[in-house]
Amino acid sequence: MNILGSGIRYRKTVSYATIRDALAASAALYPDNVAVHQKTDGVFTGISYSKLYSDVNALGTYLCSKGLKGRHFMLIGENCYEWCVSYFAVACGAGTVIPVDCETKAKEILSYVEMRDSTVVFYSEKCGKYIREAFEDRENVPT
Repeated sequence: MNILGSGIRYRKTVSYATIRDALAASAALYPDNVAVHQKTDGVFTGISYSKLYSDVNALGTYLCSKGLKGRHFMLIGENCYEWCVSYFAVACGAGTVIPVDCETKAKEILSYVEMRDSTVVFYSEKCGKYIREAFEDRENVPT
């Protein structure tokens, strides 16, 4: 396709109804291509679309098997592979994802949980301090 005689050619794009459809199509079309890079001990490792899709399905299936389908899931953490998997697993059908910045303080986290009726909180170890502070005086907090 040539746009307005500019000589620039663009690929045809494909539209997907959901994030789940886009991820499934990417895994089918490009199974061995790198979807994301994970930095571990200063070294970047590529993670394929098929691995990402498999991990997303596994987590989503697990969450649904625990009776959590349709719930609100708060996601707090730095940019990492586990964050991506958690986000996609929830967004692809397990429920509603509520991403929260890793630097959010304990009082605000508790406010988010209460206002948005979050059932599950995914968090990284780096953000664990704020999570523990937010819930230290509350009962029945699963870990």
